Order: sequence, then structure tokens, then C-alpha cells
Amino acid sequence: MGDILGYVLIGFILMAAVAILYLPVYLVLRKKFCFLRQMSFLLLIGCCLIILLATVLISVFLGMTEGLDAMAVRHDINMIPLRWTAEEWAMGREEMLTQVAANVVMFIPFGFILPAALPVFRRFFRTMLCAACFSFLIEFAQYFIGRSSDIDDFLQNTIGGVIGYLIFLLFSKLFQTSRIWRKFTGRPL
Repeated sequence: MGDILGYVLIGFILMAAVAILYLPVYLVLRKKFCFLRQMSFLLLIGCCLIILLATVLISVFLGMTEGLDAMAVRHDINMIPLRWTAEEWAMGREEMLTQVAANVVMFIPFGFILPAALPVFRRFFRTMLCAACFSFLIEFAQYFIGRSSDIDDFLQNTIGGVIGYLIFLLFSKLFQTSRIWRKFTGRPL
């Protein structure tokens, strides 16, 4: 559980850095896009960076700073659904539940923010496919940097993206008349 809190803290720090770096872009685009609309774009960029940091970039950075081999000889891959989850369950239920929750929760913001920021992803299948492709690219990269690549992670990430999309739909229904929500999603007032 401490790992998850560490990633959340790193995520907030990263989001603050992205916001500071985004400030000049905001100043240039403020006439074309309102602040809330730009915030949806910024959140999407930050969300993607946090996911990449937690899954791929942290290993690459550790490899560069601590002398670890980024192209490690050991490459593990699991293509059998639920095999890893069953093995983790046998070793300890708490560890398995933490891993599953982390994989699902990590992609919920992505599934929520993607259709808010980009109208082309306001259809279920498109958001699910994008979450699945993003997860696949992460698992693919993890294989080559010496981490394990797991179908369970792919499935859990995709489920998280779908849950995020369903939350987006719920917000769209609940706040369809809200000016703030309409500005955030770029819908006409």
C-alpha cells in the first residue's frame, strides 16, 4: 500500500511540474480555449505521464541512475489470463488485491479524462480500445526493460479504463446542464 501512496505523491509532484511547464501554452491558447477546457487537456497529459512513470519510466530512470541494465537479460511474459493472479493469491491475498487494485485504479482517471478532453473518444468502444492499446504498449515496453509483461495487467488496466469511461458517462448525465462541466468537456453552453 505504501508503494501506491508513493506513486500518488510522485503523481502530484509530476502534475505540478506539468502545470508549470504548461503555463506558456495556456497564455498562448487562452483566447481560443477557456481555462477549464485547457485543464482537461492538461489532466490528460499528466495522467498519461503518471501512468508511464509508474509502469515504465521509473525502471528506465533507475537503470540510468543506479547502473541497472535497462535491457536486462531476464524477460518474463505471461499470456495465460489469471495465472499470475492465482499465483499471487496463493502467496498472499493482500499483495494480490493491492496489485489488482493498483492496475485497475491506475487507468480509471485515463478512462475518465480521455473522453472529456477528446470528443472523438466519447464512444465506449473507442475509449476501451484506446485504454487497451495504451496498456498493451506499456506491457510491451516492460518486457524490453527487464520487467514482466502480463496479460492480467493488460486486462486489469483495460477494465480500469472502462470504469473511468462509465464514470465519465455518469458525470455527463448528472452535470449535463452545468456550465463548468460543459466548459471542461468543450460542449456548447
